[in-house]
Amino acid sequence: MMVKTLVAGLLAAALACGVSQGALAAPAPSAAPAVDGFGVYPPLKGEAYLRYQRQSLYVPVRDGVRLAVDVFRPMTPKAVEDKPLPVVFYYARYWRARQLPDGSVSTNLGILPKGQTIGSLVSRDSSGRLLFWDTGRESVIELMRRGYVFVRAEGRGTGASEGIRTADYDMVEAQDGADLIAWIAQQDWSDGKVGMIGGSYPGIMQLKVAAQAPPALKAIFPAAPAFDLYRLTTAGTGALHKGILGFQASQAKSDGLDAAQSVADKVAPVDADPDGSYLAKVLERRLAETPKGAAERALAAMAPEFATTVGGLAARWRSPSGLAALGTILDAKTFQAKLKDDPEAQALALKGLSLYRDAPVFSDPQTTGQASPHLSLEALNRARIPTYVWSGWYDMDTTGAALLYRNLQGPAKLTLGPWSHGPNEDSGRFTSPLVAYEARARELLTAEAIRWFDYWLKGNDTGVMADPAVHYGVADTPTRIAWHGEAGWPASKAGAQKLYLAPSRKTGEAGLDGNRPARSGQAVFQVDYLVTLGPASRYHDSFSGASEMAYPDLDAHAKAGVSFVTAPLEADLLVVGHPVINVQARSTAEDGDLFFVLEDVTANGSRYVTEAVVRASHRAQGPAPYNVAGLPFSASTRAVVAGTAPFNQGLVTLTADMQPTAHLFKKGSRVRLVVTGADADNYITTPLSPAPSITIGTGGPEASFISLPTQEID
Repeated sequence: MMVKTLVAGLLAAALACGVSQGALAAPAPSAAPAVDGFGVYPPLKGEAYLRYQRQSLYVPVRDGVRLAVDVFRPMTPKAVEDKPLPVVFYYARYWRARQLPDGSVSTNLGILPKGQTIGSLVSRDSSGRLLFWDTGRESVIELMRRGYVFVRAEGRGTGASEGIRTADYDMVEAQDGADLIAWIAQQDWSDGKVGMIGGSYPGIMQLKVAAQAPPALKAIFPAAPAFDLYRLTTAGTGALHKGILGFQASQAKSDGLDAAQSVADKVAPVDADPDGSYLAKVLERRLAETPKGAAERALAAMAPEFATTVGGLAARWRSPSGLAALGTILDAKTFQAKLKDDPEAQALALKGLSLYRDAPVFSDPQTTGQASPHLSLEALNRARIPTYVWSGWYDMDTTGAALLYRNLQGPAKLTLGPWSHGPNEDSGRFTSPLVAYEARARELLTAEAIRWFDYWLKGNDTGVMADPAVHYGVADTPTRIAWHGEAGWPASKAGAQKLYLAPSRKTGEAGLDGNRPARSGQAVFQVDYLVTLGPASRYHDSFSGASEMAYPDLDAHAKAGVSFVTAPLEADLLVVGHPVINVQARSTAEDGDLFFVLEDVTANGSRYVTEAVVRASHRAQGPAPYNVAGLPFSASTRAVVAGTAPFNQGLVTLTADMQPTAHLFKKGSRVRLVVTGADADNYITTPLSPAPSITIGTGGPEASFISLPTQEID
């Protein structure tokens, strides 16, 4: 295993193994022994481009619908570069440009004053710090400085684009993306080679478009992508993630599934429509032609039982709409008050507020509506388009990124480090401990994107494919990341250390120990439905560029459930991979959610590491439709859930994988596992009254444990 530390941007070298590139055309590898150049900018060949010109226009796709597209071309000191260049393409439902009140236009490369189409390719501020566009998700400034055209497009029925939007991640949106790539390849300013870039939704769309196998698409760089939408929306075990459901409802309004008037005077028109008169007609047509209640129907397609239950509760509460009732459900305190004296509503919510894996969006590759990216895996692997997967330990779906990489059959790379979804923390606004790491993440991402696209689009041997296929970073000091290179994921030579949940010690603390308790024991707690990991979790960070990941006092959180903690560690412990929970539990209620939080407890407080959640009715395991690397996989189909015994009929086994991590527990610190029955700001758990009691088995035949994947420390 190769280990190196990033210090002042300099990376130590280590020998790396080669990676097969199949039959795809690629640069001839250097004859010299490969050294790991991870995070090192390739030398700039020639002079950097310092300015760009923006053009905005409509581009027709196969059915005649025209999509709004911005084209940014690098400029020489005298004029726009006229020789064909490779293209990086960003495609999503999000708006490509905003019209500001003073007439200026905010784009992915900065703000252009009213009437101006030429801007500067400034990549660093006066202090030398790298600047980034679009809440820091990706940087194309350095790519353009090195000779790339950048193209940014809005999806059908969003922003200034024509057409009507039907669903996220559907086949129409994917085919539109392939059509735009074909158009890009035919332009005089394009050399016919296209790469895709972007994070989150644009990262997912790269997978969907690549599955269409457009000939000009040579490589993609999906950052923070989701892979299995069922895992994303329910943690893979039936629990309902608030952020996903709420975000989809709100995004539907601004993107055209519900109304068009909310985007008027905000989306920038194309150049041929300087006064926005045609844009006004596009929005008017969208409003008139989008079916009423489209957002509710989109929710119903994903979760029919959930949508029916929301409708039933709306009628019971006399809410004006299903979306209004959903707002009540998303507010834990209000939801609890509404159900407190209504046992029939409690029973309705407990049974009906669930999602099932056999809904078409999660299970049917032929569905014409919203479709999980994993359903495109077979087509994606046929296309074999080189894919660089980038994510962070604190993303909302780190599991998805890791499993996506593991299931790719073409040339692929994976980088995981100690940062969040954006990354979006900014040292000028936030005090998050991630600030230093996220600043480093942006530099690393830019360097790796240059190396990736220079290799696949320009044919330069940057060494990116001779490096280890996987890089993962461990935060070993408040400002330093230790980088490890691996041939695959999960990491090689990873062992498994079981820590058993033990009865309370004499100190009153419940134990977490490597020795299995010989005698059976129990830990009991009553569910507190308002306990929370707070409104600034890894999930909230993923939905708002204005948020930071800032967990509250975890000691206070631990007191709302039951916690198990080790004695002070006698040596450093490096955990790398997917911790797995396996507990014996029962409840006084028919169903319920259990939340497991792994923490690092030191003299300075408790630090969040990772988490898992299990809905008891979805505990039965089943076959996975893709390679899960031996991790648990809840069946979560309607039939399996219906045949699963209630949670109050005896101890049952609950198992789930936590989000993967690479965390160094230092000597003297303690490993803590906290179990609660709710996470009010992050998940929907039906509040019952009286609140049920949860029993956790500790020892003997009822032993519960957490399995930690551990790595040797060099």
